[in-house]
Amino acid sequence: MWFLEEYKKLQKESPRLALTCVNSENSDFTNYCSFNRNCYFCFGIHYSEDCYYLGYSVKNTDCTDCEDIEHSELMYECILCEKCYNCTHGSYLIACSDCDFCWDMSNCTNCFLCTGMQNTSHCIANEKLTEEEYKKKKRELLDKYSIEKLLEELIKVRQKHPQRAVFQKNCENCIGPDLRHCKNVFYSSAAKNSEDCIYTLRHINNVKDGVDIECIAANPSEVIYNSIGCSGIQNVQNSCIVWFSSDIYHSEQIWNSRHCLLCVSQNHAEYEILNQKYSPEEYFKKFEEIKQEMLAASVWNQINFPSTYKYEDTLAELYYSR
Repeated sequence: MWFLEEYKKLQKESPRLALTCVNSENSDFTNYCSFNRNCYFCFGIHYSEDCYYLGYSVKNTDCTDCEDIEHSELMYECILCEKCYNCTHGSYLIACSDCDFCWDMSNCTNCFLCTGMQNTSHCIANEKLTEEEYKKKKRELLDKYSIEKLLEELIKVRQKHPQRAVFQKNCENCIGPDLRHCKNVFYSSAAKNSEDCIYTLRHINNVKDGVDIECIAANPSEVIYNSIGCSGIQNVQNSCIVWFSSDIYHSEQIWNSRHCLLCVSQNHAEYEILNQKYSPEEYFKKFEEIKQEMLAASVWNQINFPSTYKYEDTLAELYYSR
């Protein structure tokens, strides 16, 4: 199949963006990010301001060393939090403020070393205190223990109280952990505000009708199959890094385009195959011919993007160390 050889040639010869940073200000040292301001060393964040060392997060301000947080402010060392303010070393916090070293809390304020609580305030180790008692005991604990020791104490507190088997918040008919505001999402993890998706992994946000996808976030996307690193798209299949585009197949690094097949590093493209322009009639005719050949060879719907970076220089090293 000559077109696959041409595609491999395009992959080797086409220029690639070293960093994907879209519509951002003073955020040069960020990647796979968009619509940010004054952010540094962040990956996969969008619509955020004054944030440092964040991963896979959306719409945050003044946050540092966090991952998968949303609509939050003044957060430090937190994971999987939403609509929170001034919290540190917390996980699975929803609509909480001034909570430190807490796990799985909702609508709580001024809590320390707590887990599995809702609509409460001024608690330490799940024990209700007066405001004066809370401030005094919290200060004593902070003076007495290091951060590492306090994290160990949180584990002990969690062992004394029932824990969720699976974390889901405001979900309907869903199967999978770490889901928020989802409907009909199956065998997925770390998805938010999404509907009718299956087999998704990490940082799925505002997606409808997606299968076998990862890192599809920031802007609403719909009808996606076997793709990664996309935003603001519709009807994209077997592609990587496609932003603000529609009807894209077996392509990578495509921007503001539509009706592309086997294309690489294109912006404002339309009716293109292997980066070559066609009329709409020619495009659909050739598209169908190539599709049928790929189907016959069982390579249609197969994603094939060889890495152009050393393994140790990618985020893969953080999650799957060799």
